[in-house]
Amino acid sequence: FGGRRERWRLPEEPVPRRITLPAGLSDVAVSPSGTVAVGSRGDGILSIWNLGGGDVQNVPVAPNLVLKDGAFAPDGLGFAVAVATDLGPGIVGFDAGWRRLWERPASPTRRLVALQDGRLVRISWGQGGPILISATPEDDSPLGWLGDFFELVASPSRRWIALCGADGMAVRAELVDGHLVRRTDVVAPGCRAAAVHDDGSLFVAVDGGVLVFGPDGAAERRLDAPMDVPTALASSPGADLVAAGDLAGGVF
Repeated sequence: FGGRRERWRLPEEPVPRRITLPAGLSDVAVSPSGTVAVGSRGDGILSIWNLGGGDVQNVPVAPNLVLKDGAFAPDGLGFAVAVATDLGPGIVGFDAGWRRLWERPASPTRRLVALQDGRLVRISWGQGGPILISATPEDDSPLGWLGDFFELVASPSRRWIALCGADGMAVRAELVDGHLVRRTDVVAPGCRAAAVHDDGSLFVAVDGGVLVFGPDGAAERRLDAPMDVPTALASSPGADLVAAGDLAGGVF
């Protein structure tokens, strides 16, 4: 990744705010309040930005190791980050003051999201499927299905998760109190990124556009966009905006 991210504003504010980030950035997470951004860096450091004042705080996590996905707790008062290593802690948790609260070993985590009850869901590299992690980490609990998944996201309310699989399938699942309530698999050849709304509507980025599936899981339409190779997809909390980014640097 190029080491710099831009916070895009609405069309009436056409000039984006630029925030200079260290090279080797692998993920950016924004707090539920929208006031703090946390960058997971390739040198084992979290960079924490106050988006209002611009102040930066750097927190060492795992020197010389790559930090991957980070996830805020639903109330914004906790944060967890995945460390790409087979040695030492695989996931580290922090409190609101960025004090280290807990850590646990785990196979190298590819993606990490937080649910509405504070539990975490992670996926690892290769076959294995999503794993549920309790808020006070003691036990891992597989959610009951296997697959080679490379994308994992949560809806704004953290009630739904969505995954993309290497087999051209996308999955959306509703989780309540750590239990799987509903799960729907959809065919999405070339699935590269996903977003899910609080009503269960699923958006899947594929070459040349975005596939839209309704709350019942039925295919609704395709949104065409001149994307090179889509790499990211996001939707607004109000479900009225969807944005996709591609390898060529475009945002649609």
